[in-house]
Amino acid sequence: MQGLKTIMSALSQLVKKYSRYIIYASSISIGRLSEYAVLFFAAYYLSKEDYGQLEFYKKAIELLSVGVAFGLPSFLFSYTKNSQNRTYLTLLSFGFIFFFSISLLPVFSVFQIEQLLIPAFFHAAFFTNGVLPVFIITHFGSKKASLYKTISTVIFNGVVFILILFTQNPSHAFIYVNYFLLAPSLVLLWLIFRNSNIVWNKTRKYFTLFKKQLLNSLTLVISNFSNMMFLYVDIMLLKLLSNNPNIEIANYSFALNITTMLMLVPFTFVQVDIERIKKVNAITDRAKKILMATVLLMVVITLVYVVLINTYYTSYSSTVYIFGILLVAKLFQSQSVLYGAIILIKRKFKLNLNVNLSMLIFNIILSYTLYFYLGILGLAIASLISLVVRYIILQQLSKKLF
Repeated sequence: MQGLKTIMSALSQLVKKYSRYIIYASSISIGRLSEYAVLFFAAYYLSKEDYGQLEFYKKAIELLSVGVAFGLPSFLFSYTKNSQNRTYLTLLSFGFIFFFSISLLPVFSVFQIEQLLIPAFFHAAFFTNGVLPVFIITHFGSKKASLYKTISTVIFNGVVFILILFTQNPSHAFIYVNYFLLAPSLVLLWLIFRNSNIVWNKTRKYFTLFKKQLLNSLTLVISNFSNMMFLYVDIMLLKLLSNNPNIEIANYSFALNITTMLMLVPFTFVQVDIERIKKVNAITDRAKKILMATVLLMVVITLVYVVLINTYYTSYSSTVYIFGILLVAKLFQSQSVLYGAIILIKRKFKLNLNVNLSMLIFNIILSYTLYFYLGILGLAIASLISLVVRYIILQQLSKKLF
């Protein structure tokens, strides 16, 4: 009995010590679980052709939103010294994104993708890696940010689920959902900032600072776009090169979506500890914690994958080798998040750009080459090689900065 009390006491202290991580991780987990529930349902419910198209639109919107966001979420993470800074710079960022989106309409029209402009704006402004979530986590703290992430992602994916079931074009569900949620999100934005007591003279002052930092943001947008494109090269190449693009995208995305669960660990640690990372030079302990938690999650993910392909998703059983390679690739990617964050915190934007752009070019060339020799498996191998090289580079650079 005494031993049980000791164990319960130890567990209670452990939970209390890591409560911030658990709460924030739970919010991401709930959001990701809702996303995976939709994607796995889509993989089961839709034909591979429609599922592949659904995945392509999802990733295209996420990629375009990086350009529309213009690097401002990363910029806001670096310039969040006080409440006043956060408020004015965030509002200026929203204004810039709005007018920048309008200016991009002719470009989107030329490529006949104007239907993706509103989704790209919505993601850049309100969704997981947009401007508003950054403001909430830096201004209100990780707990309220967790609540926002949980509610917004569950609602978003819930609407996508309904659209898949009841629309004539279920492959466009990730497009339509943004139109439905734009108006409520604008109302939420007004509610958050309605009592901010914005002063015109201070707005002009911060606008001057904001304009000076747009060059850095331009560096960030190219860097972030390169970073995102680095992650989605495989899907884009399949769309361009494959004889059966939607089928191969469906197979590749199925394995990729499961292995991407690993990224829950580093994003949780880095985002919850963002203010500490800015001030504390010792990063070795955090890197070890991330590695240990990631390896543990790898075991769980592998078991989940094995169960899935042997039950309801037998049509995806041919993705075993792709899954294995991508799982190892994601392990190295997960270890890179902390080091990449350090480079941004130190405001080495050009260095970040050089790394991301050079690795993107390397990955495109390698993926293009290996796809012709090994097909879809070659893309997975190219991702593994590229992420290992990227991890080594980021680790060495971050050590020099500290």
